[in-house]
Amino acid sequence: MLIYPSKKGYYHSFPTFVEDNRHLYIYFREGISQNNCVHGFDGKILRVKVSVSDLLAFPDCLADRGNSKIVFDGENEMDAIVSKLDNNLFSLCTRIWIPNQKNDCYVSFSETPEFYERQPVIVDGIDISAFYGKAFKSKYGYIFPAYGVIKKDGLQRPLIFVTDTQKWELLSYLPTKLNGNRLNESSVVSFNNRWFIFMREDEPPFGIWMSESDDLLNWSNPVKLFSKAHTPVAYVFKSRLVLFFRYLYAKNVSAIGFIYPLEKDFSIHIVEIYKGNPYDGGYCDLGEVNENLFVSFYLGNEFANPTVEMRLVETKASFGK
Repeated sequence: MLIYPSKKGYYHSFPTFVEDNRHLYIYFREGISQNNCVHGFDGKILRVKVSVSDLLAFPDCLADRGNSKIVFDGENEMDAIVSKLDNNLFSLCTRIWIPNQKNDCYVSFSETPEFYERQPVIVDGIDISAFYGKAFKSKYGYIFPAYGVIKKDGLQRPLIFVTDTQKWELLSYLPTKLNGNRLNESSVVSFNNRWFIFMREDEPPFGIWMSESDDLLNWSNPVKLFSKAHTPVAYVFKSRLVLFFRYLYAKNVSAIGFIYPLEKDFSIHIVEIYKGNPYDGGYCDLGEVNENLFVSFYLGNEFANPTVEMRLVETKASFGK
């Protein structure tokens, strides 16, 4: 189903969503296409709000059935990661990026998935590159996965921050430069009383790595699951852990793919294939609607004017068959 259509000269990307009061709030970025700038420039953060009944009944353009608006319009907005932290508490992670000039990360908090203000996130001794992956509540506070550089060692790595919505601290971090390769984007989930983090290898041959923890503080040595993939996002649905990612399917062909990473001899399932630049698609988000699992993503085309899409992955009855 189409959330937002392709528009000539525009670049739509990075969709995430939450449900609240029988409505979906879908956040994503709209940029101006530029040949020399991946994802375009002059980015804005948009929100489409649509009822759950329309989502299930009408597979056409959801933006036409709901209402959309610009949420933030800085110099060049990049990210729009919306999360439900608790009953009546939501967050939105955003970022303003100007090449070689600025890379400022922000978080908004609200009792509903509507956001009007935001606060910069600054942690002494750390350069935060970006937030990535869903935020969630833990016994320590609210957890926000990210990646960035601990200044004392100068290496980019996955970072896990904790906050009470006012004060921010680094809770833990992961190794990097494993076998010479840098890890960054990460997704954290709880499954069977353990924590799992899935991380992107950001240099060729690319791939997804995994680490485990009992407490979010101490992590096992990361292991590589498979190659040729970016942008991991994990979710637990009906007692199975599923992992979505951008799959570098073949030369000039990429895909939205998923696996069940904890199951023996897992295989890669394909949701959608697209041609052209691999960075013109992917970046999934997952959530349950009416006990069904949905995935959102952006999907490239030969004109580099991506659409924002959503798919029903599995129903409660069919999941895992």
